[in-house]
Amino acid sequence: MIYPAGGQLNIAMRAQELSKLQQSALTEIARTWQQRVWDQPCTLLEMLAQEAGLSRAPHTAGETQFLRSDLYRRTKAARVDPYPAIRNKFHQFMQTKRANPNQPFGGSDKPFTGQGRYQTAVPGLRHAHITHDLSVVYLVQGRRVYLFGFFTHDDLGTGSPPNLRRQQALAAQISNQQFAT
Repeated sequence: MIYPAGGQLNIAMRAQELSKLQQSALTEIARTWQQRVWDQPCTLLEMLAQEAGLSRAPHTAGETQFLRSDLYRRTKAARVDPYPAIRNKFHQFMQTKRANPNQPFGGSDKPFTGQGRYQTAVPGLRHAHITHDLSVVYLVQGRRVYLFGFFTHDDLGTGSPPNLRRQQALAAQISNQQFAT
């Protein structure tokens, strides 16, 4: 805090400091908003941008569009958001797919096996390892990337030995997902 010689709080000077901080924050919000560098919607960001008179950059034809299911949002909140290293690795995945949705993310980015339950439920479904035991499950169609969620080998039923009932249950759940940007 700034105190003048007499020890009284100088409200005018403090207001000026806050105004500079607010302007800096709005500048950062505008940059983020216009570049769309976040990986999921943020209602606080949207509210602040709207108050500042900013509009979201429109989706362009050559730009990768990410669509997220409710299952994705739930599993991300539980398995990615609390862990900085996993968040960073997922950010790398998003950057790779943003540049080219068909570019594999490391050696473990591959489709589920040919006639398995997942390919039957959602043809073209893929998974990429974010950690040794955590994969993001997704589908690419053109420049659209559909994000289904984050699952362990045990969740997917692909551990050793395979759990066919778990595969069938999760495949059914995945095939019924609704998506939003």
